[in-house]
Amino acid sequence: MATTTRVSGNAGNLNFIGTGEQEQRYDEYGGAAVTQLLPSGLWLTQHGRTYVASQGVVANAVVCVVDVPTTAAKYALYNGYAITTKTRLIIHRASLWLASGTADTGASLLVGLSSAVQSSAPTAATGAVIKSSSNSTRATSAIFAGATTLAGAAAWESVAAVANGASTTPGTGAVSDDLSGMFIVSPTYALGFAVLSGLGTTAKWGISIRFSEVELDLE
Repeated sequence: MATTTRVSGNAGNLNFIGTGEQEQRYDEYGGAAVTQLLPSGLWLTQHGRTYVASQGVVANAVVCVVDVPTTAAKYALYNGYAITTKTRLIIHRASLWLASGTADTGASLLVGLSSAVQSSAPTAATGAVIKSSSNSTRATSAIFAGATTLAGAAAWESVAAVANGASTTPGTGAVSDDLSGMFIVSPTYALGFAVLSGLGTTAKWGISIRFSEVELDLE
């Protein structure tokens, strides 16, 4: 059964207009009962902390892998902030799509986090683009790199999958479900990406990622 707690304070630290008291309801597990009025992720985007990383043009697409990788990533999102900082990359969504050629039946986008600090920063992939998703001028030190060897084997997870048959239609692909909070890339670590599928006929795949930068501690 839900209980009610009355919270008092000033406008500055409670983030509501005016001063006085605000009633807050909690369930039996201590979870706050909240009605969401604005879209998820709006605050981060409003403050210029959300970005999209993309391969750029079709020519920069990559071939698939036919087995689960160990450390070899076709693309990698690298956190280029100093290891002494708390700026971490939070992955929201990832997507894959057929860029060119004839795809084999089905494809999965695999994601794997490096299990150790990268010894050096990778080079940004040719034509790779990282842009603010709110036209913010806030700079980022993230790097969207091409073929990258992860420092330490990753546990690869499929986050999106194409279920259709063999295709020659550019743009055929899939978008992952909400990944917010499921992958956190710490400074000098990298998150690798690869497309698992049959080789098809000269099939190449595009990959893009939406992520935010947040200062936080890890336990």
